Amino acid sequence: MNRSRIIPIGILVVLVLFVFRLINIQLIDTRYTLDAANNAQRIEKIYAPRGLMRDRNGTVLATNQIAFDVEVIANQLTHLDTVALARVLGEPLGSVRKQLKKALIQGRYRPFPILRGLTVKDYASIQEQIAMFEGVQLRKRSFRKYPMPIGGNVMGYVGEVNDYLMTRHPEYDLGDYLGISGIEASYETELRGEAGKRYITVDNRNRDVGSFAEGRYDEQPVMGVELQLTLDAELQALAEELMRGKRGSIVAIEPSTGEILALVSSPAYDPNALVGRYRSRNYTILYRDSINKPLYDRAILAEYPPGSPFKILNALIALQEGVVREETQYSCVDGYHFGSLHVGCHCKAGTLDLRGSIAKSCNNYHCQIFKRVLDKYPTASQGIDVWSDHVKSFGLGDFLGVDLPTGRKGFVPTGAYFNKVYRTDRWKSPTVISLAIGQGELAVTPIQLANMT
Repeated sequence: MNRSRIIPIGILVVLVLFVFRLINIQLIDTRYTLDAANNAQRIEKIYAPRGLMRDRNGTVLATNQIAFDVEVIANQLTHLDTVALARVLGEPLGSVRKQLKKALIQGRYRPFPILRGLTVKDYASIQEQIAMFEGVQLRKRSFRKYPMPIGGNVMGYVGEVNDYLMTRHPEYDLGDYLGISGIEASYETELRGEAGKRYITVDNRNRDVGSFAEGRYDEQPVMGVELQLTLDAELQALAEELMRGKRGSIVAIEPSTGEILALVSSPAYDPNALVGRYRSRNYTILYRDSINKPLYDRAILAEYPPGSPFKILNALIALQEGVVREETQYSCVDGYHFGSLHVGCHCKAGTLDLRGSIAKSCNNYHCQIFKRVLDKYPTASQGIDVWSDHVKSFGLGDFLGVDLPTGRKGFVPTGAYFNKVYRTDRWKSPTVISLAIGQGELAVTPIQLANMT
């Protein structure tokens, strides 16, 4: 080919490639469109609705409601009447001024929330008045709503991400919400959803002009995953009503599957109290209630001596160890006696076999068979270790693996524990005889006791 023709052809090829590249940048690849527009637009996060929670029968336990945040853009706050703004918002003047100072420090050109969680009713009452304050705007988002005021200890609550939480969850931004306790925390990854983006055109004073490119590049949020709990809402509500005015816990478990049907801690609280603009105030009230402790989940945190229900387990251990049979009998005369040691009993049943001892809850019978278990081994310390292993096989002394982020293990003593307490291994079975009737050092949580029985 003639060299004089190669150069023009080469130039033509380069021009064609250049034109195609320009077409790709301007018309096809939206990344460049957005990058070019960044100097004249603001990207606003669209918060994703959290996933719903339903009970085992499909009843909605947790859903979402429309809410609004009051935001300010600091560089637009010219001649702001803070007294009038506080009056419109229904907030203390000092609180409003404190938030405005934060807005000036954290970013003069971007929206900064000074009040969160306004309800639709709040929005309707102040919408027109807010428009009178330049640089103040309302932003729509979604908040949690619990249609039935039950199960606060199970479902937990959602809180706003702060600087401390961001150090533990760097994938979140200030103003995001995440589960703090209960199922809301355990399944945060599934429930949170995926936030979207809205591109807004702004003028040289960072004021909104309108949606960029008519919203063609906006990214819609993805709602969180819906969860179905094993709870029965009606049973949970009934159990909470039965515990009203009392302190304690009710746990109901489906025996065939181990599913939790009701998990009540009383005194309880309405989970809606920890949603919206008054969340912080309500949380402080609940947290400072040192008498009722409504935020303390007694079902999984409180540790108690199991008492007489433990006699069932004590009987099973004695059968397993071969020191007693169903027809083995003991006579009860005012309880268990060993030297000067006396464990009282009020069964007044006379002579009992194993089944009868459980039916009448005889302290003497179970002290006798507990002693026989420990005395089967060379030392009581060795015997208590065997007994302890049997007890732990029923889920006591360890976490049960329920879908809640907190809980306690309870306590099942061992030979090493008593050796340390008594500074010797020469103690005898009567020394720890109270364990036979679910007392002494033994401690379990209500959910462990329900699982055991």
